[in-house]
Amino acid sequence: MARPVTAPLRRLAALAAILAAPLAVAQALPDPTRPPAGWGPGESPAIAAPAGARLQMIVRSPGEAPWALIDGQRVRIGERIDGARLIRLTDTEAVLDDSGTTRRLSLSPGLIRPVAPQAAPAVPSSAASRNAPSQETRR
Repeated sequence: MARPVTAPLRRLAALAAILAAPLAVAQALPDPTRPPAGWGPGESPAIAAPAGARLQMIVRSPGEAPWALIDGQRVRIGERIDGARLIRLTDTEAVLDDSGTTRRLSLSPGLIRPVAPQAAPAVPSSAASRNAPSQETRR
């Protein structure tokens, strides 16, 4: 007895649905390599940063004042974003003054850095000479 034609078609349709599902999900994901809005030529700058602003990068170049990219907007020290003034940049964070309230934006929010152990105190030279091997031991 011959197989009905519908059974292979059902299998083919199921296989096509399984293979196409990841493509539909991938189209909804943002491109992580795409620059933020307002960064490219001819694009309008980003809107002012809300209270939950996100620090995206800190740039330090020779011969240029350091600046931070906060929610797609380039901000130098002393400039304002959403009413808050950028007062300091470190290697990992931007500090904003918002009418007397200090806000810290971190490049890695939620990351807890362990405290580095303190270095052992230097051994004084007199103690070092006592611990040094004698001439007889070296021979």
